[in-house]
Amino acid sequence: MRKNGFTLVELLVSLLIFMILLGAVIYVFGFEYKTWQKIAGAHEKQQIENAVLLRVARDLRSASAVLPGSYSNLLRLKVGTDTLEYSLSNKKVKRKKNNYSSYLTTEDKIQSLEFNFPEEKKVGIKLNNTRTTIYLRN
Repeated sequence: MRKNGFTLVELLVSLLIFMILLGAVIYVFGFEYKTWQKIAGAHEKQQIENAVLLRVARDLRSASAVLPGSYSNLLRLKVGTDTLEYSLSNKKVKRKKNNYSSYLTTEDKIQSLEFNFPEEKKVGIKLNNTRTTIYLRN
């Protein structure tokens, strides 16, 4: 006489199959999560770079002159009666207005910041791997 139900071997085989499927699902979700973290980090870094470039561009466009003392690691501008300076300090972009300094970034997302001056009213900026050229309007 046979009773309804599963034998111990059938239960162990079904449990083994379930554990293999569960492990595969967890592995796939873990891989996707790591990929998402990498993409989110790259996106955040790009947003920070764009914010810094926009701020520098706005000040450049309102500047009347690039001041002497500017070189590849320091940009000095004359904006109205103010003197602005941009530089990289401890992997953070530093903006100095007259004698007051502030940082445009709080984390070490910026690896390099370089300036070049191909013409009198033209400034080239290299921020990490992003390059742009901005003209002074005034």
